[in-house]
Amino acid sequence: MNVTISFTGGVTPELAAQFQTVCAEVAQAKVGQLTVLMASRGGDVTSGLAMFNTLRMMPCRVRTVNMGQCGSIAATIYLAGSARQAMPTANFFLHAASYVEGAEAGKVSPNTALILAPFRDLLGWDQARLDKHFSSPVETYLTVGEAAELGMVTDLTQPAWPQGELAAVLNPHGAEAPRLDAFIARLHKKARS
Repeated sequence: MNVTISFTGGVTPELAAQFQTVCAEVAQAKVGQLTVLMASRGGDVTSGLAMFNTLRMMPCRVRTVNMGQCGSIAATIYLAGSARQAMPTANFFLHAASYVEGAEAGKVSPNTALILAPFRDLLGWDQARLDKHFSSPVETYLTVGEAAELGMVTDLTQPAWPQGELAAVLNPHGAEAPRLDAFIARLHKKARS
């Protein structure tokens, strides 16, 4: 059995909570692969790191797919997949984390070290490459081809929506929270059969 989680929009504590709820249930079921479809310009570093680490702890294979734009902490989350695909029209952007308010506003934050660690540890980026993409709050953009050359994208084939899989679409900012209880019930029913 395979499962898909999809999300679009900012990385927030609310999104991370929904994401971890679904992942916890997936971890308890007999799931062979978890596909994460994502399009996000990033957001809260703490929430994004929680999502990245949750995916890295999953007992099943994890595939991430960039469905449009994947940047900032969302690009770090994307790296949690052992298989990483992107739509041909997608792109990535990277930058240093920066303070958003107070006397330090606009200056590079120490959180940058946390955001870039997977690029160093998983992709083997050297210090020169890390400095190129993470030394300034100014965004550097990468096409899918450029991201593949840098090891971010592992598969350039056209991703397809996984047919027949259970899917949870997360939307913590909608008028109504998604019905995760219905998804969880279907997940456990399918796991028992």
